[in-house]
Amino acid sequence: MPELDPCHTDAKQRVTDPLRSYGWTLVRNLGPLVCARGRERYAHLHSAIGFGLGRHFGGHFGIEVER
Repeated sequence: MPELDPCHTDAKQRVTDPLRSYGWTLVRNLGPLVCARGRERYAHLHSAIGFGLGRHFGGHFGIEVER
């Protein structure tokens, strides 16, 4: 894995800390920023499932990523 820019070495911690403060217990690193395109599509999937369940803006449900 390539070295991170020294300005961004704390980026993972800056993202995971707020998630944990919201009560998330399982936070997975899904890869570098170049993988964001797939996560953008996941956001559409999550919203579509939420609307299909009759919840506004995705509602409160999650999908766990397994290895």
